[in-house]
Parts: sequence; C-alpha cells; structure tokens
Amino acid sequence: MGTKEDRSARLLQQRREERSSPYRLSKLGHDFYPGTREYLEELRSLLEKELKENPMSQKVDFTRGQYQRALASALEVRNLRMGKIASLAALAAASGTGADELLPEEKGLYEALLRELKAFAHQYEFDSARERSVDTPPAATPQSPPASRKQMVVRIVADDPQSPLETTGMTPLHKEEIASLPEEAARALLDAKRAVTVDTSKCS
Repeated sequence: MGTKEDRSARLLQQRREERSSPYRLSKLGHDFYPGTREYLEELRSLLEKELKENPMSQKVDFTRGQYQRALASALEVRNLRMGKIASLAALAAASGTGADELLPEEKGLYEALLRELKAFAHQYEFDSARERSVDTPPAATPQSPPASRKQMVVRIVADDPQSPLETTGMTPLHKEEIASLPEEAARALLDAKRAVTVDTSKCS
C-alpha cells in the first residue's frame, strides 16, 4: 500500500488531475474509494492514539494537518467527479454518448442519473406523436349523401294563417290550390288536416 507519505502524495496528485480535466473524468485507480477510506481511517486512528499519549506533542500537530489535508483532497476529488458524472449522464441522455473512466462505485450513480434524465427527456419530448398530430390536418369525416327531395302533390282544403309552409320559407297556400311540395312540408299539411293527397295517376 506504500507509506503514508506516498499515499498522501498520490491523493494530492489525484486532486490535481481531477482539477485539470473539468470536462472529463481523470483516470484513477480502481481502488480510489476503498484505498482513500482506508488511508483516512488509518490517519484518524493514529491521531487519536497520539492525542491520548501526548496531546501537546508536535506529532499530534503533524498528524492532524496530514489528516485534514488528506480529507479535504479526498472530498474535493469526490465532489468534482460527482459533478462530472451528472454532466456526462445529462449529455448521454440527450445525445446517446457514453462515459469513460467510471470507477466501479460510480457506475450505479451514473446509471441511476441516466435513467432519470432519459425519463425526463421522454416526458418532455417536443417531437412526440401527440405534438406532431397538432400539425396534421384531421381526416375528413365522410358526409352522408343528401336526402332525396321526394315530392308530393296535395290539394289545400282549409286556409290557416299559421300555415306550416311559412316555416319552410314558402308562400302560404290557400284553399283549393294544388301544389307539388317536398314530402316533409306536404305531410305537415296533411297532419294539420289542411290538405289531402292528389292521385296523380289519374291525371291525363
């Protein structure tokens, strides 16, 4: 695992590399997370031991400073990578690109973010079938053929100023007049007993 000095220098180098690549993940060893946690726990245990033995010694100050610098570097590397992972997931959701240099512990975070971002993008897909249908003219509704204009010949047998024919826009008819009328109008007069049918078959 190397000495504490070696691991401290390695952590500082990892922080510098992460800072120097703002748009991509730097290449870290696959043991970054477990190795860093182990190193910090080792430093904390050493600090606690030195505090118990002689809290005023220079060793305590040195170990405390070493622990604080290592913790700050580890947190900065983690936070930088979290931000990059979020950006990479958003880019992948929008364009389908992948992400390189993910550590094993980071793959779950990346995949979870990618699922959520894809779901969000799908929910607000502006070129969806529903949106496209707005610009598509509706299919023409089949029109029923016009009703046949069947005529009936009737003879008026009673005058009535409230002639049903007035509602159809026709001139009112008078008693003894014979007229060929649309079936609907003729039946209205027949029902009102103002007219009788004329048998046209007997007409020469």
